[in-house]
Amino acid sequence: MAEHDSLTGLGNRSWFLNHAERRLNDQKRTGETSLTLFLIDLDNFKVVNDTSGHPAGDELLRQVAERFREISEGKVSLARFGGDEFAALGRFTSDQAAADFADELVTTARRPFRIGSRDFAIGATVGYTRRQNASDSVDDLMRKADIALYRAKESGRGRAIAFEQQMEREVRERRLLEADLREAFEFQKLSIEFQPIVEARSGKVASSEVLVRWDHPTRGEIPPDVFIPIAEHAGLILPLGDWVLERACSVAATVPELNSVAVNLSPVQFLEPNLVDNIASILERTGFPAERLVLEITESVFLKDVGSATDKLQQLRDLGIKISLDDFGTGYSSLSYLRQHRFDKIKIDKSFVAEIGERSDGLAIISAVIALAHNLGLEVTAEGVERQFQVDALRTLGCDMMQGYYFGRPDPNPMQITNISKEDWEERSPSTAPRNPNLRSVS
Repeated sequence: MAEHDSLTGLGNRSWFLNHAERRLNDQKRTGETSLTLFLIDLDNFKVVNDTSGHPAGDELLRQVAERFREISEGKVSLARFGGDEFAALGRFTSDQAAADFADELVTTARRPFRIGSRDFAIGATVGYTRRQNASDSVDDLMRKADIALYRAKESGRGRAIAFEQQMEREVRERRLLEADLREAFEFQKLSIEFQPIVEARSGKVASSEVLVRWDHPTRGEIPPDVFIPIAEHAGLILPLGDWVLERACSVAATVPELNSVAVNLSPVQFLEPNLVDNIASILERTGFPAERLVLEITESVFLKDVGSATDKLQQLRDLGIKISLDDFGTGYSSLSYLRQHRFDKIKIDKSFVAEIGERSDGLAIISAVIALAHNLGLEVTAEGVERQFQVDALRTLGCDMMQGYYFGRPDPNPMQITNISKEDWEERSPSTAPRNPNLRSVS
């Protein structure tokens, strides 16, 4: 009982580590280096618990364990570490054999599970490592498999990734950046900038998106898509997100010319139980009208917080805050989210804007998105606008708002972006290239 998981009948963490130690000692005596350790996390397991309760979650874990047993017999020893975490250990004579088994784990978890009268699709993410050095201990194998698992999750989940030596260097680098980020936040070395969002027809700056900046003393400017995930992983995103929102509201309150200000909301922030109260307190402290605040969220918040997402969004809208669905068209189930939740705006991802004039299907997608949004009463913003012919195309297709370097780079002072003239836009845009001759359908 002390060595096995009562729910699934598999070995537990304590048994697994002792078993791995014995297997490793056996290989050390024979000189083999074929031992491979797999760490497995189930994807979207929380969704089952949230929507159907813990008994359904327990039944799912039993079914997962049984499937893993079926494909593992004669190959590996299995264990459940707790929650939705599993592990496996076996002898594989080649990298390909280990990769094939890891892919088999992912594939078998991808098939729907029947619980009661419902089917659940979850999936699994796997990180694994083969013993490569004679000096490797069980702790070394666990650490390397965990690093590979983290990389697999970071890459989008639902896949298996093997440990590579460069990953360890990247982990050390990430830890150094994390320490520097903590220091930068503590000593107020981060800043915010405002990027103009203009009305498509008039060209008037009506809104702006708030962007957080980190100018590292030795590395230079570090982009948000690098340090925001680090902040999320390190537990810094909640205080950082509150600081960005409060700073943005305080500054924007002095610029009534801006109809609204858009601030990105991290999925980790969205999970915070006190999210709505925190935002209400910030608005009260800064005196910024809720009606002028736009919160931008991505589809990933619904994957992580199915149970309370609708309630939170409604509470925010009850305050008067507008909600924008960011990076529209790049996720998994955008159309179903538009049916299930109430939004005020959607933003067309810059990847589609970049294809204007290069791919005809890009224009077709943008046109369809705009028509869909307008039929649902939603305002559409296109981001990543950098060329005149993109502006012309988006205007022709009926886009409401546009954002991008064509209209100016982000500026710490929002008053500056409200005073940008057309001449300034042309000077500050990356290029004033002539109209693209391939853009026949909208020229």
